Amino acid sequence: MNGLIFLALAALAGLASAQDGDKLQLDISPPGIIKRGNTITFTCYVPDYHVFDVVKFIRMINVENENGIKKKKADILAVGNSLNIQDSRYSVEGGHTEKKVILTITDARGEDGGEIGCEHSSKNGGDLKTLEAMEFITIFEDVRTVELRVKPEGSDEWMPVLENSMIQLRDGHMDAVQCFVKTENSDPDYKPKIHFKFGGKDMSKFNGIHHDFKATENYDDNNLRETTYREEYAYITDRPKRDFSGRIVTCSAKMPHYETVTRTAILDVQYGPIVTCPQIHYGKIDKQGSITCTVKSNPPATVATWEWTAVDGNSSALNLGESIDGITSQESEADGVKQFTLSFASIEVANFLQYRFTVDNGLFDPVTKSLELVEDESEPETTTTTTTTTTTTKPPRDATKNPNTGAAASVTSSIITMCLVTLLAAFIST
Repeated sequence: MNGLIFLALAALAGLASAQDGDKLQLDISPPGIIKRGNTITFTCYVPDYHVFDVVKFIRMINVENENGIKKKKADILAVGNSLNIQDSRYSVEGGHTEKKVILTITDARGEDGGEIGCEHSSKNGGDLKTLEAMEFITIFEDVRTVELRVKPEGSDEWMPVLENSMIQLRDGHMDAVQCFVKTENSDPDYKPKIHFKFGGKDMSKFNGIHHDFKATENYDDNNLRETTYREEYAYITDRPKRDFSGRIVTCSAKMPHYETVTRTAILDVQYGPIVTCPQIHYGKIDKQGSITCTVKSNPPATVATWEWTAVDGNSSALNLGESIDGITSQESEADGVKQFTLSFASIEVANFLQYRFTVDNGLFDPVTKSLELVEDESEPETTTTTTTTTTTTKPPRDATKNPNTGAAASVTSSIITMCLVTLLAAFIST
């Protein structure tokens, strides 16, 4: 009876040992969050590792065939202590004597992630037995690219904008600004948070996003394609307006476990000359006079010309700073607005004509305005001079304030004093 019990216990112990030997243990370091650039070690513990057993490190990748049918494929990274991948960042060590195999990846990248593990194959009594231990890991990567880009109307190319520089757009044109973000990783659900702001207004909430989802087309011998996720995001502005000038533009993106990456620029919306001037100006013969137009533009106007044709058919033209027959072309500026003036030293009858004013800022079409100088026939204002006589009534003379009266009073006071002294002396002597 005791022998039977012993045999039963021995059988149970053998079963437990066999079950323990059937287990693979996979340890991954560092645990938790793994970022691009980290070194990753995969340690596969094989308790029942014999010299003729095969231990492989594999990565399961998503593939699809030419018919678009998707499936998973085991990509062999290492067999025993021999690498099966040509990448200097990968190394493997260990074997049956250590009962473990270690796969090391330095300078980890997004494509190194996915479902990775080890596989143990052995023949036990002639039967092939295979065990696996797999873990899904994500290599967290920062965004690859964050850029502000501009594409002028008529161009097919987006041009990157330097940090903190000016983005020059043209009013009335289909110039566009783009917030461009590019990522590349092994997890399709790992996406950035993007904000595209114009002067504090988040354009990404109002404008549609252009989103490209790309996969590499690396075919193997079985015509299967490995999928790597490359995504591009682009928010595009509406047609720019003049009042956009001076606004701060930011394109920012943040991936999980990384800091926000931001690109900043300042909008400079360019526009052609906006000309304001009365159509009719008035002047008086033999008096100074002028006709003036105000011009606002970006960039500022650099060319201004006055033209006219005299009664005798002779034409004249003045550019900035030029003069002819007492007529001068002048320029002034205040608060970003330019004033262009045609001044007359002394208006003559021959100056009452039609004038053409043309201004150009070099980027947009020139603007021409027609205006006329006419004689001011209003009567001169009559100036009436009124003489006002003011009568001042003097107050009664104050004798105490008259210098002459004051002197006489002083003499009288002295005489009285002397008389009193004389009388007092006579009284005492008697």
